[in-house]
Amino acid sequence: MTSLSLVGHSADLDELACTWLERDPARSRTVVITGAAGVGKSRLVAAALETFEPAPTTVLTGAARLHSPAPYDWLASVLDRAGTTPSADLPAPPDALAWLAQEPDVPRERYAPDALLRIAVRVVRALVAAGPAVLVVADLHALARRHIPCSG
Repeated sequence: MTSLSLVGHSADLDELACTWLERDPARSRTVVITGAAGVGKSRLVAAALETFEPAPTTVLTGAARLHSPAPYDWLASVLDRAGTTPSADLPAPPDALAWLAQEPDVPRERYAPDALLRIAVRVVRALVAAGPAVLVVADLHALARRHIPCSG
């Protein structure tokens, strides 16, 4: 296998590695990597994950849909990749997990949005366990129902 170089991204890779080293188990850190399609964001994340010491015990990767976005797209994508089903051993009622996983046969009764959010947070915490963990959210901008372009 040929390793692809990160031409133009070595400083970015160093910054991600430093951020990982400086992490505090008592609080989370957020890093946002932006850029046009094809500039190497996914490759940068993959390279960073290979260099992190200690290695994360969990990496959850999900993406938002670009069309008809829903607030839980990322978590549905994570649950789909993990092969999680509503009967999985997660701290959520099976019907709520079905809603979060965007199963085709969800129960008719809906959860209030704030209740579903609290359940989603519990599910992510359970998936992350004790950590350290990395959450990768692709197409985060797609979670917004309305895009407001920046002018400048």
